[in-house]
This record gives sequence, C-alpha cells and structure tokens, in this order.
Amino acid sequence: MTDEAQVMNNGSLRRLMGNQHQLIVLGNGFDLECGLRSKYTDFRDLRKWTMRPSGGTEDLFDIANDLAGERDELKGLLSRISDLLKRREEVRLEYLDFMDSGSCSSVVDWGKRKLEISEEIKQLKKTVTKKCKNILGKKGEDSQFNLKLKAVCDIFLFFNRRDVHTKLVMKKSDIVKKDYCKGAYEAGLTVWDILLCDKNLFDWFNVESAIQQQMTSIDKSKSYRQIASVISRILNNQFFSPSSFTEKNGAIDVEDIAAWFLYHNYENYFSSEKVLSNDELNQFVARVMLTELIRFEDAFGKYLQSAIENAGPYYYEHAGELLRIIANADMDNTGNIMNISILSFNYTNPLGESLEINGTPTTLVNVHGSYTQHCIFGIDGKDYMLDNDIRPFTKTYRLMSLNNPNIGQLVHTYHAGMQDNSTNMIKFYGHSLGEADYSYFQSIFDGVNLYESHTRLMFFYRPKRNEDGSRGNADGAEEDMKDKVSKLLTEYGKTMENKDHGRNLIHKLLLEGRLEVRAIPQNN
Repeated sequence: MTDEAQVMNNGSLRRLMGNQHQLIVLGNGFDLECGLRSKYTDFRDLRKWTMRPSGGTEDLFDIANDLAGERDELKGLLSRISDLLKRREEVRLEYLDFMDSGSCSSVVDWGKRKLEISEEIKQLKKTVTKKCKNILGKKGEDSQFNLKLKAVCDIFLFFNRRDVHTKLVMKKSDIVKKDYCKGAYEAGLTVWDILLCDKNLFDWFNVESAIQQQMTSIDKSKSYRQIASVISRILNNQFFSPSSFTEKNGAIDVEDIAAWFLYHNYENYFSSEKVLSNDELNQFVARVMLTELIRFEDAFGKYLQSAIENAGPYYYEHAGELLRIIANADMDNTGNIMNISILSFNYTNPLGESLEINGTPTTLVNVHGSYTQHCIFGIDGKDYMLDNDIRPFTKTYRLMSLNNPNIGQLVHTYHAGMQDNSTNMIKFYGHSLGEADYSYFQSIFDGVNLYESHTRLMFFYRPKRNEDGSRGNADGAEEDMKDKVSKLLTEYGKTMENKDHGRNLIHKLLLEGRLEVRAIPQNN
C-alpha cells in the first residue's frame, strides 16, 4: 500500500464553499446496507425456484402426461419453497430492525424461527432433488413434453450442485436433443447461466469481468469463438454423438453445452443449408449471445422487483436515512445544500416517490438502467469500440438504448478563472471502484478538473453486514477501501496530459484536504 493511502483519513484543511452542489455515487453496497438482497449470489441461488417449464401460453406443469403424478408433486413442492423463502425474508428484515434499534430481546426468537424455516426449506430441497432424479430416471418415450420436463428437472439440479467445477448433471444424450434444449430455454435458462456456472462468482463486477473474458479472451477455447467452432462442427455433421463432447477435469465443456443450446434455439441463424464463413459464424454467435444477455438481464430485473417487494418499506426507510447521512456529511453549519445529484450504478430508486433529500430537490440517474425498465450488464468499451462483434457488449454502446438524462448534467464543471463553480464534493458509497467503471470516473474527474479545482472526494465505507446482522472487521474494511481508492486515482493520473501532475495527484489532494476515506457516520 502507498504512503498516501495510509494517511487518506488525515485530511485536515477545511473550507466553507459558496457552491454547495454535491454528487453522490452509489454502488450495490448501498442497497445491501439497506437490506436488499441484490448480490449476484442472491439472484443465482433463487434462480432455480423461479424457473418454470412453459410451452407458449401454457404452463407445462398443467398439461396432462404420463408423468402427471411426479409433475404435480414437484409443482406443490416448489410452491411451498417459494412461500417459505418469502417468510424467511420477512423474518430476516424483522431481525435487522431489532439490530438497528439496538434491541437484542428478540434475537434468540429470531434465530430460532429462521433456523426452523431454513431447515424446512433444506428438507424440501432434498425432496425436490430426489423427485427430479426420479423423473430423470424414468424410461420410456422421449416425448416433447417429457424432454422439456427433464430439462427443467436438470435445471434444478444444475443450480444446486455442490461442486460446480467438477460435475454437470446434464446428460450428453439429452443435450443434443432439440426439445430438451427448447425446454430449458422456455423455462428461462440462458446461455449465460450455462457459461457462468463453472466460475466462482460472488459479486456483480466479477460477473461483468467474466462476460468480458468470454467475449474478448485471446484464448479461443475460453471465448465465444469456441462456441462458434462447435456449432460449425454441428453444421458439418462432425458433432453427432455423445462421444464428440469435450471433457475438462471430468466435466462436460460448458462451451459444448452452450453451442447445442444456441444451435437448437436460434435455428434461423444456424442452418445446415447455409454456408457460413468463420467470420460470419462468429458474428452470428456474438449476436445471439447478446440476445441471451438481454434475457439474463430481464430475469435479474424481475428478480430485483420481487426482492424490493419482499423488502417492503424497510428498504425505502433505510435508504432515505442513509442518503441523508451521506448528504449531510461535512456540510457547513447552516445545513445549506443548494443541489444534490445521485449517480447510481444500481438498478433501484432509493428516493422512492419523494425525489428529494432533506427537502432539497435531487436528481437521480441510474446509469445502467433500472429494474422498472431494463437492467444493463456490460464491459468497459475503452479498447473494443472498433470490434464489430464485441462493441455491442460495451456499456458505452448499450447506453445509447437508454433514455437516461445527460450524465454530464450531474456534474458542475470547472471553468478556469471562476472560483467555486465546480461540484463541491463527490461522495462515494457502496461502489467496488472496479475497472469496468473507470471510464465513468474519468469523465467525472475530467469534468470537475480534479487537479486544479476545489472539488473534494469522500469515499465512505462501512464493514459488511453478515447474515446474522453482525459487522465484519472495521480495520479490514478501511484498508480495502484505501487500496481501491489508491488504485483508482493512480490509474486516473495516468490519463492526465501532464504526467507529473498525474503522478502527484493523490499527494496534492491530501495536502489540500480534498481526499478522505472514512467510516459512514452513524445515525444518532
């Protein structure tokens, strides 16, 4: 760690500024702090319980078939699990309320109730797994319905594996069948569920990094071009039996599964009657993978809507209070706040219907969309805007499809010769400060002319809240934030025309009292 990072919280020079405009930058840590289950793992773990076999306008669970008994029992089990998951969420939020108020009188009762619900869910999941295996073990005609139902059963097992790196439950003989792949698609599975399944991912910035690797990796075996290569073998009748599958460490190569999934579900792109060059095939695969990413994003949007509904007023009450704490931090004694802007990397609206903080009109922009419209996952477009296959996956390109206000309006720009005209403070909370969003921060820092202006940067942190409501290590959270800030500002310094200024940026900000890393103020 740099010497500058160790003294970031020692900024001392304080000034009263005429312009009290501040920009608040929010990341997913904000929503998590307010009780929302918005982590990637939350979405992934509940995904299997929201998938259902559908055929056009009908639910395949409601179609008579030779597996009717197993189907009906499975349907009832899934309904019960869904109800219990909602109840467990209610209990969790009740407990967080007790923790926030400092009352421990109901902690034991909460723990007992949560344990009872979790144990019932655990037993029901075991029963679902057993029921799915029973259905998959049935022998007989592979009717269209039975293949689709088997695909759905595989999905439940697919998302419930203990070791994602060494075992895939899907059978090679099923994967190559059209109705099986279509059943998985109709149930809600996307190619990105398949491709991300064998990666140990926990946070959204890890997911976007995985998407970037899949689309940009120089190693063909780890990129979308490998999927295109497998589809080419299918089209040329070179992949016609289970023995044709590639295995890695005892598991079927996910690129092989992804290729069959895309081949059967996008027949208009891939037909043996078409003669496609390698470049054309790569282009088509990239195009359908973008379509699949949009389906994946839509699924998350629906999940997030459900999570907000389950959180009820708890989320909005705590989000409003936390925003007030952040906005009030280091304001002058008059409490005068002329203007507040929020740049949110989340897909939620923490302001609710009020659109104000402390009575001050507040502008909010969800830079990557919202769950009420569309959520966008993407990669940093800095190095890929000239690549026809990859460009549509960049955040820069995809932002064109959103009707967001001009993000530049969130920042009061710096003009030489005019004092205190730029944004007074930029406050960060809950953002990972990952490289995928460096382009946004560069634009903001350029807009306020960070080196020459009086703009202050404040990076807030709070130790992560554990499932039981307790907090992680405060010192560890502080050191982690300092490291991220140092990396961000060092990388930004490299973009400055004056390289000496770039290398000196952190030191200058510290000397002028314009850079701080601090724990989020507690609500008294």
